[in-house]
Parts: sequence; structure tokens; C-alpha cells
Amino acid sequence: MITSKKRSKKKIFLLSLIILAIIFIGLSAYKSSKYKPYNAKEKNRQEQACEKCPKVSDVNISKATPETPIYFTLSDPNEKDTSMGGMHSNGFDYKNEMSKAPSKKVWLVFEKNKPISSFDLKTFVFDTKQTQKNIKIESKDDITTYSFEMPKSGYYNILAENETIKNNTLFYRVAKLEYLNGKHGSKDIYDDSIKKELKTDKIKIDLVRLKDKKEDSFFYTIAMGDTLKFKATLDGKPLKNADIAINLNSGWNKNIKTDENGTASFIMIRDYFPSWNDFNKRYKQNLLLTLTFNEEKIGRIGDKEYKSVNYILTYPLSYYPNSSDYQSYGYGLIIGIFIFTLSGIIVYIYRRNRTKPFKEIKYEE
Repeated sequence: MITSKKRSKKKIFLLSLIILAIIFIGLSAYKSSKYKPYNAKEKNRQEQACEKCPKVSDVNISKATPETPIYFTLSDPNEKDTSMGGMHSNGFDYKNEMSKAPSKKVWLVFEKNKPISSFDLKTFVFDTKQTQKNIKIESKDDITTYSFEMPKSGYYNILAENETIKNNTLFYRVAKLEYLNGKHGSKDIYDDSIKKELKTDKIKIDLVRLKDKKEDSFFYTIAMGDTLKFKATLDGKPLKNADIAINLNSGWNKNIKTDENGTASFIMIRDYFPSWNDFNKRYKQNLLLTLTFNEEKIGRIGDKEYKSVNYILTYPLSYYPNSSDYQSYGYGLIIGIFIFTLSGIIVYIYRRNRTKPFKEIKYEE
């Protein structure tokens, strides 16, 4: 009888250890999949999305043609990262954070992150209050860097404008980058005034992202599955029937048109499907919007005359996996652990009830 009780206690103890080990392993795996840090291996995996893009060392610095769209990027063309940049990269570039306001550097490129050399441009920067600020321009090795200070949290807009006449056509190009700056511990308050549209007469054509009501933080990021809505304007008025090309660095692309009110919307596709143990919620991908519109219009710039205008505006964005995507991995893991543990308990109880303990029978004579 005593031996049977000892065996039962030993089985219960071993089963408890097994259950605890399974729960610990499951929680560790879930935590690592949800909060997976950046490392060299992960960075290389992300860069494979555009591994066929030419490296800067393989490309001769050249001028873009009047027909070629130009765009801003957060990625240094001198480095191997060939992404198109984005507007939600929350962070700072500090040279001396004790004596200088934080600043951000951007580069103007075309095609697959090819840097632009000498170029006739007008550049503008607007801070969180939509006030025009100074922009610092530096050139080194035929690559131009544009930098601006970000003393406050909120949206900063940088614009570049170029006008070129070719074959009686005015090619009017605008590169636009809207950058959301955020800092933990900042006293700045996020409210509806932060999300208001930038209105300026510095450029003729514009593409404005209409903020969603759920955007309530300086650290908001666009996620796969979100619906993005934009409004195109020409000379401050809604631009209807304009073309918007959507190009993701993963290779997916789509073309849409603006409606009578100059608005257009699309849903961010889900194109990130790694195995559950490789899932990284901070995996960043990029897209580039290109707004184009043509009109018959006679005019003159200097001694050159044009009879039509070709408008081209670019707008880069970055986006991340949807929170529901990586939460589903965690929920599935927790449910699996629960079912496995419950099954073990049921099997143990079933086997214990079928086991007949040894009984000592005494006969009195």
C-alpha cells in the first residue's frame, strides 16, 4: 500500500515537471516571436527583398531625365540598403544631443535608389506647425544630403520641386516625404491639429494622406491590411481622374485613379508570411506612390515655351506587419499548450482510475 502511494506521488511530480517545462518552452517561444530583436541575420533577410537592385558601387552617378520620377529616401545611397525609405521611422540622428536639436537626413534619388548629382531644384521643409524652416544641403562625392532639425514630435514635410521643358512639354516634378517624428518622454501632445493637412503654395501639385481616426500617437505605424486614403490637388483644387501608381519593394504593384473629389484609397496587402518562429513584428517594408497627370496648357519659362504639362509627384511610405498577424501566432501557441496540458491531465486521470492499488487483506482465524 505504501509502495503504491509513493509511485503515484512520483508520477504526479514527474507529470507536473513535464507540464511546467512545456509551458516554459511555449512562453519563451512566444516571447521571442513577438519581441524578436534586430540582428545581422534578420537584416540580411530583409535586404534580400531587393537583392537584385544595383549597388551604388555598380552604378555611375547620373542625371535623371525629365520624364523620370525622383523621390526622397531615408537610406544612404552609399550603403547597400536599397529600400525606398518611408515616413514612419520614429527616431533621431544625434551628432551632439546635448548642444544641438535632433535632425534627420534624407537623400534624393531615382529608379533603384540611384543618387542624383547636380540638379536644378527648389527644396522646402515644413515643421509640425506647418511653418517653413531652413534645410541644410551638403554634397560629397556627387551625392547630395538634405537635413533638417526636428525639435518637436509630429509630422515634418520635405518637398523638392523641378521644372524642365523638353519637346514643348513642361515636366513638373515634385518629391515629397512626410516624416513622423516621435520621442519617448516628450511633453508634446498628440491631437487633431497634428493630423491636419499641409497646405502650401510652394508646389502646384500635391498628394495628401488623409489620417485615420485610429492614429492617436507619435509612434503610429501603417500596417498590412490597413486602408490608406489620399487626396490629390492641383493649384489647391481637387484633382480628379489622376493616375496613382503603387509600387512595393516586394515587387507588387497596382494602378488606381482619383475620383471626382480627388481622393483615392487602397488596402495594404499582406505579403509577409514567415514561419512562426521567424516572425518579426518590426519587419519594415516600403512602397512608393507616383501621382501623374497631363494637361494641355500653354506657358513660358524664361525663353522656352511649352504647350502641355506633365505633372509627376512621388510619395514614399513604410509599413509593418499587422498586430493581428503576430497575435494570432501567440494565441495559437497558447491554445496548443492548453490542449496539450489538458490532454495529459485527462490521460493521467484515466490511467489512475484504471489502476487497482494493492490491498492487503488480513484474515482473522
